Amino acid sequence: MHGQGTYTLANGEKYVGEYENDKRHGQGAFTWTNGDKYVGEYKDGKEHGQGTYTEPSGSKYVGQFKNGEMHGQATCTSADGAKYVGEWKNDWMMKGTNYDKDGNVIARSPEDDFGDAVNAHIVGDYATALRKFRLLAEMEGEFAWLA
Repeated sequence: MHGQGTYTLANGEKYVGEYENDKRHGQGAFTWTNGDKYVGEYKDGKEHGQGTYTEPSGSKYVGQFKNGEMHGQATCTSADGAKYVGEWKNDWMMKGTNYDKDGNVIARSPEDDFGDAVNAHIVGDYATALRKFRLLAEMEGEFAWLA
């Protein structure tokens, strides 16, 4: 398939958009049977570029995708209006700011920094993981909050 088209799978999932060499490529929208929906750019059959992923609950990710994963700058808004604005890498939140539903910055805790370090390690960003773990080790209590 090449050009504009609509394809509905046997399970009811549906894609409407551009194709190139029988793959989703260009602008398109994919709807899953559970109501999740992606609208945005595709490359070689995968979400790639700018896009919006919405869940039936109202939660929404608006930002960059790379090879089918959330990757780059984005804003993720939960159904209750709380937001995370920042960087994603391989579907993992990396560095950003959390806001409550009223737009107030939510203070970060050592547990958040620990999570950032673990996420960096998981995606293979070992330099960032090591830097974050070292910063945590220098904090008062030497990881006492983990006990």
